[in-house]
Amino acid sequence: MEIENLEKIFEGLETKRKEHFRFLKEEAGMDAKAYNALPKPNEWSAHQVHRHLMKSEELSLLYLKKKVKGLENVKPISFTSKLRAKKLWLLLKAPVKVQAPKQVDVPAYYGEIGLVEKEWDELRMETLRYLKNLPAEAWKKELYKHPIVGRIGILDMIRFFGWHADRHYGQILNIHQDELMN
Repeated sequence: MEIENLEKIFEGLETKRKEHFRFLKEEAGMDAKAYNALPKPNEWSAHQVHRHLMKSEELSLLYLKKKVKGLENVKPISFTSKLRAKKLWLLLKAPVKVQAPKQVDVPAYYGEIGLVEKEWDELRMETLRYLKNLPAEAWKKELYKHPIVGRIGILDMIRFFGWHADRHYGQILNIHQDELMN
């Protein structure tokens, strides 16, 4: 993949993420209490949702680093892997609750919105640096394994980050709309 295209995709992800945090902090005035509040029993706080998204991206990067070591043993991207990516997109757009895989479940604990944003900034920069240095061959392989749909390519992994975040950004706004709009 061309570095310029990768940077452009990441710029889009970052613009949405920064706008999301800006809205929560500045326009909606989400304070620490609202950020950490559980809307209902067995539902995540905004803090937990952000940590879930970060954990998903962090584990994705770790998995990718592991799989790249055996690049020659990984299948090339196929029509089937593209269908898996489409299935993932449809799943994330559907108005159904999806149980988070255990590895990306997060416990309830107190978190500062500014600190979470900073940590996510660092994770995104680390991910971008790593992806920029991948060999061209890696972009043609099914290197990422999503826990629900299976193997997809790196570009679809990055798209998943955006689809996943969009779904959860909307979830945060829906859950906290009463507090945020008062």
